[in-house]
Amino acid sequence: MLEITTDYGVEGDSSRIACTYEQLPTSVSVGSKILCDDGSLVMTVLECLSDSIIVRVHNDHVLEEKKNMNLPGAAIQIPGITEKDENDLLNFAIPHGVDIVSGSFVRSAANVRAIRECLGEAGRHIRVHAKIESQEALQNIDEIIAEADGIHVSRGDLGMELSPERVFLAQKMIIGKANRAGKPVVTSTQMLQSMTKKITPSNAECTDVANAVLDGTDAMMLSAETAKGMYPKEAVETMAKICVEAEQAMDYAEVYRLHRAANRKQVSMYESVASSAVEISLDMGVKLIISITDTGSSTKLLAKYRPKANILAVTSSELTARQLSGVSRGVTSMLVDSILGVEDLTLKAIVYAKDQGLIKSGEIVILVHGLDDSVSTSTNVVKVIEVAKKGYSSPKNSFFSGLHIPFI
Repeated sequence: MLEITTDYGVEGDSSRIACTYEQLPTSVSVGSKILCDDGSLVMTVLECLSDSIIVRVHNDHVLEEKKNMNLPGAAIQIPGITEKDENDLLNFAIPHGVDIVSGSFVRSAANVRAIRECLGEAGRHIRVHAKIESQEALQNIDEIIAEADGIHVSRGDLGMELSPERVFLAQKMIIGKANRAGKPVVTSTQMLQSMTKKITPSNAECTDVANAVLDGTDAMMLSAETAKGMYPKEAVETMAKICVEAEQAMDYAEVYRLHRAANRKQVSMYESVASSAVEISLDMGVKLIISITDTGSSTKLLAKYRPKANILAVTSSELTARQLSGVSRGVTSMLVDSILGVEDLTLKAIVYAKDQGLIKSGEIVILVHGLDDSVSTSTNVVKVIEVAKKGYSSPKNSFFSGLHIPFI
């Protein structure tokens, strides 16, 4: 038996450990399951006292400090944002120019709004992502996706809240909904877990990573593999190789068709422009879409429709450049002094893209920008250009062996 106390000042040993959740004794009941360290330690509640509980431990495990605890099926009595969260946001995130904060155990849209309210005007530039880690969050997934700037699929905690055999369903559902909403989604936890101790992953892990890409995730995040693993560099390199292989295996025409079908309701002019640019890029087998953008909104819409082509975002905002390159799928950012003057920006973008190996002379590029060349305006122009040895030109009319997208 083991006692779990809510007095966090207690030094733990083999008979007693402490946790920070003060409402633990009232949140569980006799027979409740408790899981620690991503499910590595399984316990059953035997007795609930005033400030502690007594549990039966079902397996041997070395429990280190500050590991997570899950209470499957329990109604958690904690605020959407804690006092420590507020301190971290106000005294670290804002002063240090953090681009993205990810709220842990977000249960509803109200939790996301609470983070925004705490950030206030001084932190309005910070993107707020929501980690989906509980059954309650899954029940409220639509409102969370609508409110958040991005979503994290935290599979470790989900596996404890649901059951391991149902995590893949939750992952596919969350990613699919986020894709349709045009919100970037990150998949994490136990991606290449064996690489914490081995230099090569298992075939099953490689397949898992690849399937997350095929599901539609925008980004992958390693945790234990790089935080405490023996081969952090190799883990990153391995994951990158798997992602590239999986992306090459995708049926981009089908992905585009499904996205268009899912967005048949009224869409904005800007989204219509973006989806049209992606359709043209698929029909013509284009390798690069250049997006001249101020806020990054038009580039995100391009990424939403999952072009096979790379997207080069040309922007004068360091913040926009970082946020786009961080989680928007297929996007590389190029920072310039000003986004005025489409002709000059296009020439610079072509030179940069050649240097990065994104395009070569003679290839076709899609250019997306605003109509007015003298001021920063909304994106409403799509151009097809051909890369020359120096600069670019209008391509000659010809037939392309690209991916034809039937009208929906």
